[in-house]
Amino acid sequence: MAQTTTADFAVIGDWGGHGGSTHQRRVAAAMLSRNPSFVISTGDNFYPNGIKHAKDPKIERLWTNIYETNKRPWISVLGNHDYLSNASAQVAIEHSNWIMPSRYYSITYNDTTFWCLDTTPWMPFDYVEVHHERRGGVSDASRHDNEAQRALAPKQIKWLQNSIARSTSKRKYIVGHHPLWTYGYHRFANHSRLVDVILDVHEKHNVTAYLCGHDHSMQHIYQFGLHQFLSGAGSSSYRVYDGPGLQYKCDVTDHGFLMVYDNGTASYIDEHNRVLYHSGKFV
Repeated sequence: MAQTTTADFAVIGDWGGHGGSTHQRRVAAAMLSRNPSFVISTGDNFYPNGIKHAKDPKIERLWTNIYETNKRPWISVLGNHDYLSNASAQVAIEHSNWIMPSRYYSITYNDTTFWCLDTTPWMPFDYVEVHHERRGGVSDASRHDNEAQRALAPKQIKWLQNSIARSTSKRKYIVGHHPLWTYGYHRFANHSRLVDVILDVHEKHNVTAYLCGHDHSMQHIYQFGLHQFLSGAGSSSYRVYDGPGLQYKCDVTDHGFLMVYDNGTASYIDEHNRVLYHSGKFV
């Protein structure tokens, strides 16, 4: 998919929260005031259990009514909570600015390409089973879909490796829901498969940054020559601890999003439209 605009863009994750919370609406207003050309959504788009079908009322209540979605594209990936109902329904959403043509895909804006992944099936443990056990069991449809996507994860990985090897884009962003590293709530989770694949791709093809969510926080981590910008505080926020490579961590009271600028820098911005952190040039 090719577009014609390169400009500043926003990154927000774990935003579709709990009936349109006050934090979500404030973050949305601050983000819209920054007028990004497009939005990268890092998943967990509709809490707590995704959507049931492509016309689910949650889409209007938690997305179109809050983010002025007629004004800019939303380049979106699936999160583990999006798997808890009907993940395919998000691919089927009929809105001109909801960009999710398949569960994983790439999209190019001039000299910049985004590889958008579906990382839940990559995990060595089964997020869907774990979450559903806490919520009263797994439906047959959800279980079968999850099992099928887990079996297809090697195909997705091969697609990423081959597609990025062919790319001539100057800037290469990989977008996934789950982080490579986090020092927040999920700091003890095993994301080793994701780390191994992304670091190998980075070593061979010089990835500009990895953009993700999952942990409800904002963290800039730089390890093994790769910048990771975690933006998962769209509607709630957790405590972040110290750890290797940590350049910035939000406070538990900070809700917000990331702005990535065409000049090769980035800022974390809170729900009151204050800049909490501005990175050096990373491109």
